[in-house]
Amino acid sequence: MEDILVPLAFFSLVGFLYAQMRRRADLALQRRYDLGIRTLDRFAETEALDRFLNSPAGRDFFRLIDNRNGPIARQLLRTMQIGLLLGFLGVAFCILSIVAEPEMLIPGVILTGLGAALLVGTAVSTRLVRRWELIDEPRGQQRDSSPYREALD
Repeated sequence: MEDILVPLAFFSLVGFLYAQMRRRADLALQRRYDLGIRTLDRFAETEALDRFLNSPAGRDFFRLIDNRNGPIARQLLRTMQIGLLLGFLGVAFCILSIVAEPEMLIPGVILTGLGAALLVGTAVSTRLVRRWELIDEPRGQQRDSSPYREALD
């Protein structure tokens, strides 16, 4: 009975966590659309709205609203965080297999491999994103402007 219930509970937990993450992403998308609508409603004159939409801040504003998953840098950071988490969890399982439970070596190696693969994938993706100029921010600098207000120069 344990051989059936443990995998069933594990995969149910994974499915529940995935559903919660999708729900959270959908709510964030809805909040972003609502913010966009409220921001555009604040323009009383069509000339001011036209100037905003033709400015770099207006283009950034629409890029943020249209992008379902958020900026590329945030996606890369999230992938790196998951890779670090899985890698350290795998190392912890490997240490546990040395100290107490020898059968923990297999999940430790699998998790360490998954974490390393995500970290390598993040590094390759970062290089490609920079080469293809999908991220226009130089390394080590942060943007001073916000898509909701003009840049201060």
